[in-house]
Amino acid sequence: MSTCDLTLISHPLCPFVQRSAIVLLEKNVLFERVNRLIGKT
Repeated sequence: MSTCDLTLISHPLCPFVQRSAIVLLEKNVLFERVNRLIGKT
């Protein structure tokens, strides 16, 4: 079970997710990042 309230679903090269992750890290928000490849489940 995760202790994070937020799960960030991302693609490794997505600039929008990169920005979101940077802001969350700067604000000290706990989150779990899950990388997904486009077209894969």
